[in-house]
Amino acid sequence: MILRLVKMEFRSEEIDNFMTYFYTIQSKIEAMPGLVSLKIYQDIDHPNIVFTHSIWLSSDFLNNYRKSDTFKIIWTNTKKLFAMDANAWSLNLK
Repeated sequence: MILRLVKMEFRSEEIDNFMTYFYTIQSKIEAMPGLVSLKIYQDIDHPNIVFTHSIWLSSDFLNNYRKSDTFKIIWTNTKKLFAMDANAWSLNLK
């Protein structure tokens, strides 16, 4: 299984917009084949920093999601709100 962590820093005035947007698209992401779980975390001291934590059955499922129209739309809308580029890690779960 693959753990995907994505750290995103949003402009302070956009964090509420992102959180609202995330909850409207969460079910679309959760419906993707191979997704086991999806969680979101917000930094306590820096509320404009958010992490998504998703677990995928394999890197093939993750890559298929990343190539999907769903991802392209979500990522295009999300990137507009960033204060800086996101960081992402794909980790093998042992």
